[in-house]
Amino acid sequence: MNSDDDNPFQSGWASRTEVPVTRTDVSLEEIDLQGIRWADFAPTTRASFRDQRIVSYRNYRNCSTDHSAILNDLHRPRTDACFFDFAYTLTKHKYKCSEYHFQLRNLLWSTTKHSVFYSHVESVRNWSSLSRTSCQILKRDGFRVSTICANNSFVFMGAFTGEYLFRVSAITQELMATDANISGNGNDDNDPSIHYGIITNDRFGITNHVELGCNRSGQNIAVISSNDDSLRLLNLDSLVISHHFRFPWAVNCSSMSPDKRLICVTGDNTDSSIITADSGDEVIGLKGHIDFSFSCAWSPCGRFIATGNQDITTRIYDIRNPSKALVVLPAVMGAVRSLRFSDDGTFLAAAEPCDFVHIYDVAGTTNYYKQHETISAPLPSNNNDKIQNSSGFIASPLGIDAFQSQVIEFFGEIAGISFTPDGGDLLYIGISDDRTTTKKSSKLYGYYGQNALANGVDIKNGTNSRVTVTSDYQRSLAYYCQTGFYDVINLAFLNIFGGGKNTFTITFASFNVTTAYGGHYTYNGDGLESNSADVVQGYASIGLDIITCQALGVKVILSIGGDRVSPYTFVVGDGAAYATLFYDMFLDGKSAVRPFGEGVVLNGIEMDVEKNDDPTVWTPEMISFLQNLKKLSPNSLVAVVPQCYLGSAGKDENVGDVIAAAASSIDYLIIQYYNNPVCSYPFGFNFVTWKTLFTGPLVIGLAGDWTSAISGGFLDASALQTVYDLVKSDDQFAGFSVYDVSSSNPPAFAWSFVDYADPPLSEYSQTLRNVLDGKGSGGVSLASLGPAPLENTATAYRCGGTWVDANSTCSNAVCSDTSSTNCGANQNCFQNLSPVC
Repeated sequence: MNSDDDNPFQSGWASRTEVPVTRTDVSLEEIDLQGIRWADFAPTTRASFRDQRIVSYRNYRNCSTDHSAILNDLHRPRTDACFFDFAYTLTKHKYKCSEYHFQLRNLLWSTTKHSVFYSHVESVRNWSSLSRTSCQILKRDGFRVSTICANNSFVFMGAFTGEYLFRVSAITQELMATDANISGNGNDDNDPSIHYGIITNDRFGITNHVELGCNRSGQNIAVISSNDDSLRLLNLDSLVISHHFRFPWAVNCSSMSPDKRLICVTGDNTDSSIITADSGDEVIGLKGHIDFSFSCAWSPCGRFIATGNQDITTRIYDIRNPSKALVVLPAVMGAVRSLRFSDDGTFLAAAEPCDFVHIYDVAGTTNYYKQHETISAPLPSNNNDKIQNSSGFIASPLGIDAFQSQVIEFFGEIAGISFTPDGGDLLYIGISDDRTTTKKSSKLYGYYGQNALANGVDIKNGTNSRVTVTSDYQRSLAYYCQTGFYDVINLAFLNIFGGGKNTFTITFASFNVTTAYGGHYTYNGDGLESNSADVVQGYASIGLDIITCQALGVKVILSIGGDRVSPYTFVVGDGAAYATLFYDMFLDGKSAVRPFGEGVVLNGIEMDVEKNDDPTVWTPEMISFLQNLKKLSPNSLVAVVPQCYLGSAGKDENVGDVIAAAASSIDYLIIQYYNNPVCSYPFGFNFVTWKTLFTGPLVIGLAGDWTSAISGGFLDASALQTVYDLVKSDDQFAGFSVYDVSSSNPPAFAWSFVDYADPPLSEYSQTLRNVLDGKGSGGVSLASLGPAPLENTATAYRCGGTWVDANSTCSNAVCSDTSSTNCGANQNCFQNLSPVC
């Protein structure tokens, strides 16, 4: 955007977005293009943070060929060009872009200068810079978006489950002027302009990419690349799949040539293929990459093909001499996930997974190229023609002055990129991450998977004893993410592992009040899993929910451990072995067996192990586990979850030594304060002591209601606000966690057995969110939640590892301080603030 007349931030605009960033804002050098005021982060500078991010970023790869194999191929273009000027950024738009899969980033398309289609959660929306609004265009409940495409005639989205949904819509600037001009909301099964169908029922049938266009007969088609090793041409007029081409590898991206005769196909293979559009026969093999490709694009003139790969390069081939890439362009941090030519062929844009978009001057380079070429060869005139390699072309890399580029850099995951048509004078970039703020953000973590509310409290009979109820109060994972309360969800628990077996079991309670997915998932080692079809499908359903959560900006962490009767047994070597196993199966590794489904990558792993049989083995192995896990996946979150109680040595009895030795590999701690009154508010809140044991972020672990905590462990709204006021200004305070989401967000019917209606317990997650957002507790007092617990927490005792009331005794231990009035003889207990025995 090159003139102030095009600046959308005129009078009335600022009220439509919370933090608009304009060219004027940036030119004052007070903030960057994302609205980040780096002076507030001193002494950290933007440059130093960028350097650290580049060093710590781990690019995902499927192949092990070393990058040294292609170093001699690289052409390093000049990066000082300025083809595009910064126009504006919407930093906190209500309906931000979403991305759902770390490898699939084609989720934004511009059809006019002022109209942009993009994915948002489970829908496609349109942003109009003229009306300054975002409108829902296409949505279907339960449709898990994987990719989208749009042109002036259609808006199309593909799904992780092999489905498609598209809308016939000649959408113009005038049509997008107001929401009212859109017929329906894109979620109407009776709308004749909306069509739903199934591409494939294959369990691996993720729709990886879609390109809209026409065939040689002028019929509207969708070129659909699927993970089930297939490329399909769907006739959008007849809704018939006219062609189905199979490959020996998953097809990740395809692009049809401008003359409609050929299709470039990339996928889970180092080589790409050029096939004929009617027979699927390969006429050219494009070689040179050393990993899998996820993007490709055909220049408007039909002469050049660009492919983007996980080897962190873009290769541009001349169709007349495709035996060797014309140029190999390196990225900065990660794979080239999206490629777009401007429609006049002047520029090529290449997007990395995050932070960097490269704009290459293709026209300038090809002009240089034409001056040095000696022979040309025609495109094939029919399907029987095979393109012969030409001779006499440039054999050496292009000179440094032959290729110019512009690098646009920011911070955040990239959902998609798109030039505007009719000259490509605008480039839109969709960033799915929330803007980095200038204020420290405290997060809310929620544990999910144990249906804690099912162990309810029988309040009717005046006791606080736990009773078993039959209802499954835990709803789907996606439901809790969609509440908007949580920043991180902890999946609890993978609770059986160790012993040198390289096996594990995940134990989830029932997951949904209407759907019975969940249960036990067992991995037997050596690439084998022995689970029923229902369990496999159930965990795949959870995987789809994980994708939904991540699209909403909610990170999903796997919790390893949890309380159990028997201790964990480790043998020498378990630490490194399980780090590799969990990396391959849950993070960005490449195991063929992935419990939550292919392509589902969790955001991290936390260690919540509370018992072990032999600390002399377990401790060094758990240190090794954390260190190896962080080394394998430095971009994933790694956390430890200790109890708040500190033993006589002034450290956690189970994980204190682990935390001390592996501190550099741990991103944060979640300290459980709800099981130990001796170290909890109001009796002995020891947050300050924990600061001396770990210098990183500290999360305060809370109970979702009093049924999830021992007596005195639940903080009502007033106490919660008091605790927050104590720690909110502390640089290490990173938020609250709640165990668990079923108790802090119960469905209304869950409490029908209680004498009072609609319990205020359902407000507790909202209360936590309000407190963290600085809005005050605004919640309910403990008195309004029902009768108080029977025992007085001020006289609660810890007897060995168990909390008992004042009348209980411990017969198998001798108190080291029998003179204390807090402990009787032959008792081993703690009371109130001080451990005295």
